[in-house]
Amino acid sequence: VRRTRMGGPPPLLEADGDGCLSPHVTLASLDASKRAMLFRYLDESCGPTDYASVLLQLEADHGSKYTRIKELLESVEAYKLMRELVTKRPDDDNGLPPQALGGIHDVACGHGLAGLLLAAHYPEVPLVSSDLQRRESYDAHLAAWSAIGRPLTNAKFVQGNFTELYHQSGGEERISPNSLVVCIHGCNEASRAAVDLARGHGAGWMVVPCCMPNAYAPRVQSLRLDDETRYALLCGALAESHEASIVWSLPERVTPRSIVLADTCTKLG
Repeated sequence: VRRTRMGGPPPLLEADGDGCLSPHVTLASLDASKRAMLFRYLDESCGPTDYASVLLQLEADHGSKYTRIKELLESVEAYKLMRELVTKRPDDDNGLPPQALGGIHDVACGHGLAGLLLAAHYPEVPLVSSDLQRRESYDAHLAAWSAIGRPLTNAKFVQGNFTELYHQSGGEERISPNSLVVCIHGCNEASRAAVDLARGHGAGWMVVPCCMPNAYAPRVQSLRLDDETRYALLCGALAESHEASIVWSLPERVTPRSIVLADTCTKLG
């Protein structure tokens, strides 16, 4: 185990006692048994993407910089739900093999890992990731996939405000009805804007809201709730106003912002 300046690895859980993983834990922080557990989880959760090898490549190239466990698990769990979303019909809980998925649009993507994992799983499906800034971690992940012989040639990054990018006349970033729009932990108005974008093109969508203004419940004049209850209420307001047909959850040990809202179009499964 690599030691920190305090003389030991960072604790796995947050100090406030909420049971959530600490954002400071990296792959290098894990002892041999926990590393083995992590790689078994990765093989079971996203084996087709070869992400276990990508993670080892990232560690070899960059040390701990891009291997934060909380960030990794959030993305893998979101990727697993996206896979389930595109392989089921709205009226069929058993799931069906996916028909042609026309595109993946990861908006306000941040590090973009969840979208990259889906692109690795579906190498024939184009991925467009967009955000105000292109992060170094996004490029580091792309380079790692290339280094292990699995280049993501279907992945493309577009810099800018996605609410403007997709409305430019003649722009390449078109959303077909059999596409999937995702927004993982987009802040403020990003989740609602992503759903509006998808619905405007008849596409499927999945959002995991993060910071949410009271405007998500516009008819409520006073909102005095603890943070957890407020988050759940505003997610419910978004689900109702935008007709979400699916409400799931990421593991609460991974993130306190865990509510997943989604809807499929009939051409997504």
